[in-house]
Formats: sequence, C-alpha cells, structure tokens
Amino acid sequence: MRYSTLLLLVAGFPKCALAQVAVGTIRAGESRSPLSGAFVALLDTSASVVGGVSTDDRGRFTLHAPEPGTFALMARHPGYQRTITAWLQFGALDSLEVNISLAATAHTLSPIVVTTQRQELLDMELKGVALRTVNGTFVTQAEIEYSAVGTRRLTEVIQNLRIPSLSLRHYRISTGDPRLDGDRTCLVLTRAARNACVTVVIDGLRYTDLDDLLHLDDFISPEQVKAMVFVRPSESGSLFGSESTNGVLLIITKTGAR
Repeated sequence: MRYSTLLLLVAGFPKCALAQVAVGTIRAGESRSPLSGAFVALLDTSASVVGGVSTDDRGRFTLHAPEPGTFALMARHPGYQRTITAWLQFGALDSLEVNISLAATAHTLSPIVVTTQRQELLDMELKGVALRTVNGTFVTQAEIEYSAVGTRRLTEVIQNLRIPSLSLRHYRISTGDPRLDGDRTCLVLTRAARNACVTVVIDGLRYTDLDDLLHLDDFISPEQVKAMVFVRPSESGSLFGSESTNGVLLIITKTGAR
C-alpha cells in the first residue's frame, strides 16, 4: 500500500532559508521504520527533476523549490516501490512537510547468487590485469537488477547502489529547443577537493566528454549491463591514462562479456 501525508508547518520550522522548502521522512510501509539513503527528487509540472537529495540516518530530507509553484516529490529506495506524491502547491516562502511511505517489492537479493557472480567477475581480466588485484568496487548483475526495480535509467541504478566515492550531480541543459532541454545526470566523485566527472568505459569504449556523460542514459540501459567495477583514482590513472585520474566506472554489458 502506498500513501503520502502532507501537512503545512505552522510553527517550529526555521525561517533562515528564504525559499520554498519541503521537509519530511521516508519510511518503510509495513514496519514504519525510517529509510536511510532513500533518494527524494523534486519534480516540476513537466516531470523534470529540479532537485534531489538522499535521506539521512533518520530517514529525513530537506528540498528547496526554486520558486513558488506546483511540484511533486518522488521517492525511491532499493527493495521498495517508487512513489510519487500528489501535486504540492508552494507559495512564496512556504514550508511543507511531506511524509512518504514506501511499499516493499517482491524482488529479493540472493547472497548465494551475488557471491557466485562476484567470483566470476573477479576471475576476469582488465587490460591484462586480473580484476581481483584491482582496488575498486565490484557490482554484480544480481545487484544491478535488484537496484533497477522501478527505474529504466542506469544513472538511477548507480544512485541506488550507493557506490563509495560516487554521487550523482544534476545539470540543466539548455539547447534552445524545448524538446531537448531537461535535466541530465553526470557521475561525479563525492570528494569535495575534486568533484569532477569520472571516466566511463563501456566494453572498452571510453567516454570522458561531459556531453557523453550527460547522455549516458540515452545509449545504455540497466537491462544491458552484466557487471560494473568502479576503479578508484589511486589506480585508474595507471590503467586508463592521465585523463582518467578521477576514477573509472567500468561497465561490462551482457554482449561484451561473451
């Protein structure tokens, strides 16, 4: 069962931020336990993402609407159904509390399958180097499928996976053509000192240009991916060259793994 509750805060919310604010808690539907690490996005009337955050350890989030108007919230978490609230009306400087309950999905993750697939991945070689010797994060097909419940965008799957040192940063693209404008997502390192786009390598084909990274969801979907390895910056430069020193996300497709 999905539902969301909305109430207007009449007192107790700080007025220091001169903007329209939505705050709330994301909870598991049956247990009512707060969900840490859930992704909450603010959608405008064209269903474009205009902001997004992850919930804290108490399941709490804060989102700022860019202007007064009509918006909705979308919440998702691995193992739970994605939920979108009803439209919310933000007046100037309004503070709204929106509490969202996410229903669990029937999709489960088998530890045995994950262990077997990870062993197969570790046995592979990358540029003549055994992957088991690489300092990185390994993601199996089972973990990708589990994190893809409720989405068809690979960038959202990566967000759900919560790979250490990777986060998603939203860019607004303006081309002059309303059919092409919209929010795109680029993979960036979370380290404040860098905050730079990582290199993406798909079956040996390297993508480093920002334009390619912003359009990642246009040319690959979660259904095509067999495994992923995030090679940390400490080794990415030596394996992939000086242009890849911010880290490399290696994507192995189901056809490329044959």
